[in-house]
This record gives sequence, structure tokens and C-alpha cells, in this order.
Amino acid sequence: MLLQALWGKAKFMRHLDKNAISRLERFFDFATVSANRDIIRQEEYGNFMVVVLSGTIAVDRLQPWGERLRLAEAAHPSVRAREAQLAAGVPRDHLYNTTMYILCAMLVIGLICNAMIRPVDPKWHMSAEAVAKLQAAGANSAAMSQPGSFGIGKGGLDVQAALFWALVGIPLAWGVWKTLQSAVRIF
Repeated sequence: MLLQALWGKAKFMRHLDKNAISRLERFFDFATVSANRDIIRQEEYGNFMVVVLSGTIAVDRLQPWGERLRLAEAAHPSVRAREAQLAAGVPRDHLYNTTMYILCAMLVIGLICNAMIRPVDPKWHMSAEAVAKLQAAGANSAAMSQPGSFGIGKGGLDVQAALFWALVGIPLAWGVWKTLQSAVRIF
């Protein structure tokens, strides 16, 4: 009955009839587990299947030096919508339709915001006298400061700069290549 009640609310599991769920219930042991409690200890061996009906379950490993290492975490099936959609037969190219519609709406909002940008009102412009005064003040402060580029704007591309550009450019190019490969499969 518990499985029927909880899976009856699940979007992708409610299509199972009561007989199918009753047959499944024979293979489950139901337990309510308090927080931070071990269900399967690290020393236990065998095959285990844990179905999370509500809440979250995590797989931790106790390291020899006493630290807990989080290996995996699973949430309620509603969080795992992608896997449920695949199991329900939704084609892979339709999995992210909602996400793409949201992104498209954000782009349209951005386009509208860009179209709403107007030139600055002339009442906020500086007069020619104010600009000349500001430039004169800047020239005086520039004369007092120490000259030099301090390493910026020397020009050219030395070995060190090329190595750093490669450090950034190669992973970026690889990411773009992988994205294009994935995009070609969709279309």
C-alpha cells in the first residue's frame, strides 16, 4: 500500500496498475530511516538495491584515516526526471525541450531589454568647459605619476604569453569541438 500511495503520485510511475505494484511490493522491505544512519555498512558485501521513496540517500566511504568520503547521492525519483523520461520512452532529443524554451524566453527578454536602450539625455552630457577642466586635471596628475607600463601593453607575443594562451585556448577549443559534435547528433 505504501508503494502504491507514493508511486501513485509519481508522474512516470502512476501508469502502473495496482496488480503490477502489488507484485513489486513482494520484493521490497520498507523502512523509515532516521538521518545520518547506516543502512548498509562498509564491511557488508553483496548486491543491494535501495529505492528512495522520499528524501535523499547518500553513499559514504569511511577512509582509513577517519575521513568520510561522499561517493554518491540519490534523491527522490521526481528529482531524477531525466531517467524517468527515458524509461517512459521520451526520445532523447525531446528531453530538454522545457530547458530550451526557458533559454529561448531569456534570449527574447534580453533582446527586448537591448531594444529599450536609448541614448543618454543631453541634460546629462558634460559641457566643453567641464571636459577641458577634467582633461587638464588629468594631465597634471599624469605628470606627477611614475611613467611606464608596468608590464602591461608592451606588445608582441612572447613564449610565456603563448603558453598561457595555449593553457586557456586548448581546453576551450576542445569544449567547443565536443559541443558541436553533440549538437550535430541532435539535428
